[in-house]
Amino acid sequence: MKVIKVEEKYSFFIIIITVIIIIGVVLAGLYIFFDESSSARIKTRVIELFFAIFISLPMLFTALFNKSEYLNKILIDNEFLIFVYKKGKKISKQEKILKENIKKFNLSARLSVKGSYKSRYSVCESNIYIKLNNNKEIVFYVNPNNIFKSSFDFLYDILRESSNIPNFSFSMKGEESLKERVNYFIIHNKKMPFWMQFKKMSFVTKFILGICVLCFLSLISVNLFFLIPSFGLNDNEKAFLSHYLSAQKLRIDNNNYNAALGELDKASTYVNNDVDLYLEKAYNYENLKQYDKAIEEARKGLEYKNKQSINYRSKNIKFSSKDIALYTVIGDCSLKKGYYKEAYQSFDYIIKKVRYKYTDAYFKRGIALFHLKKYDSALEDFIIHKDIINNYLKEQKTSQYKDKYPVYNEKNLNNIDLWIDSSIKAKN
Repeated sequence: MKVIKVEEKYSFFIIIITVIIIIGVVLAGLYIFFDESSSARIKTRVIELFFAIFISLPMLFTALFNKSEYLNKILIDNEFLIFVYKKGKKISKQEKILKENIKKFNLSARLSVKGSYKSRYSVCESNIYIKLNNNKEIVFYVNPNNIFKSSFDFLYDILRESSNIPNFSFSMKGEESLKERVNYFIIHNKKMPFWMQFKKMSFVTKFILGICVLCFLSLISVNLFFLIPSFGLNDNEKAFLSHYLSAQKLRIDNNNYNAALGELDKASTYVNNDVDLYLEKAYNYENLKQYDKAIEEARKGLEYKNKQSINYRSKNIKFSSKDIALYTVIGDCSLKKGYYKEAYQSFDYIIKKVRYKYTDAYFKRGIALFHLKKYDSALEDFIIHKDIINNYLKEQKTSQYKDKYPVYNEKNLNNIDLWIDSSIKAKN
């Protein structure tokens, strides 16, 4: 028995999609109302997704619970044509027609191209007209509303079985290019290859298709560039990145600074002009309290501060100079070693280069100035830093992240007061 599918309004695929969407809506709702740690920006995106999913639900429920009767499939055996109808997912009726009672079986097709030049697709509207010996007529349509885009498959299936249908006739009208496609199937009993369809397209259609292919390939390339960390790097850069990331993990996750330096030494055999190489070395030496070496490595890194690091380039992160991080290491280590002039210069550079809302740069520049016996200037920096702490503590009282990620506390306020008192006494 040959089965010819006509239409399927209820499918396992739709059920799965509906369940996933419902779960997605529930999770999105829980995320919005109960996760206090996420930023407002992320929550806004989730809310937008929530409403997009919510709007799509009625369409899916309509597909799931549509109870109108429709022709689901045609069964053809040696004696009968059986029309199987459904309501929703259940078979509502089966209509059997004895082949010898068929006086006329006419298949007519209207072939057309729908959509704009940006989104064009081929549509086949098939009409079946059956007249029986007792003059009873049966008529049904496949794709009368131009929404069943794969209706060519139904047409091909009927044509393939036409020899098993008595008094069969076929007619078609519409686009010449589509009629050629159907005639090719009738002659060869297979679909026309794409390359033959492409040859018959107009120049404008070929041009638009070419643009679409180029856009698709460009989109794939861009996604690869964003998603694959080592995409676009040469072999030496890939090897460097592997050792660099290993060193970063050893420092941050394991506090194993010597092992991290060993990985960085290996990385430098592949690339030795990367700012992150020297910044990472400086961090490790600082943690090992080898401050002179940390300062030395940070100064080497300043030579490459205006060059995009391999790590950032691999992730396609917008260029950002590492000079602030390097000068912070130099300033901190200089303070610890008593190189107050160098410390002052480092933090002075940071203050003039960036305007952070919360920063210790004024406090640390003030300490350097205090030891350089420039007490008036030191006092000014300490007062600025005290204002920063007070503003922070005031904002924390109404912040949704209150006490979760503390930057300053009352202890910091007491400490800055001691430095202010010391500066006033030293000045007098």
